[in-house]
Amino acid sequence: STQSRSSAASDVYKRQLQEKFTLIDLQQTASTTTSSDWDNGWDHAGSPCDGAAAWPGVRCNSAGYVSHLYLGNSDLGGRLSDRFFFFRDLEQLFVDHNDITNELPASIGSLSHLTTLDVSSNHFVGTIPASWGSLRNLRNLVLRDNPELTGQIPVSLLTEEMQSLRIELSGTQLSDGVIAEGGSSGNAGTVPYKASLVEGSATTYPRQTRRVNGVGRSLYRSAL
Repeated sequence: STQSRSSAASDVYKRQLQEKFTLIDLQQTASTTTSSDWDNGWDHAGSPCDGAAAWPGVRCNSAGYVSHLYLGNSDLGGRLSDRFFFFRDLEQLFVDHNDITNELPASIGSLSHLTTLDVSSNHFVGTIPASWGSLRNLRNLVLRDNPELTGQIPVSLLTEEMQSLRIELSGTQLSDGVIAEGGSSGNAGTVPYKASLVEGSATTYPRQTRRVNGVGRSLYRSAL
């Protein structure tokens, strides 16, 4: 009916508006040290998804919802807003090579479509939120070069279901011996999984022949 279509359109508009306000909050809480596209290219009067006028670093899907955030090397500082639950369609999030100093946002754990998360080369502190264990579609988790990150990887990211997840953790204090039993690597459970300590290689895993370039310590769980 006309009324139901109008209601659906209103719901879409409200969600798009909420995403826009969340992006603005993200911009305002991650203060910058220099002028950049992050500061100057986001026209708050327009839409983040508006074709040629789309905001730099923001990519949207055909439904008009934010699906990718590319904010690496954007002179971000301060803290990262913890309101990512509003980006329900987000697939990739890059905030690498900035100067962000707070704890890792727990709300990222609500992003059920997320496949790639790169928070490398910042100053994040503390542990990985337990909520990140809910990221069942995650395939790349890049944590490297955050020297104040401690603790372990959530065990739910290390199950058989998550065998294709690649985790990079060099330059952190995160444990690299967090996987306690064998399985998809072909070691029949006799030897614990162990992160490779060989630069550029993941060959400490049985049947693992892929190369991981530029990674000092990685958990790379592809079953080949």
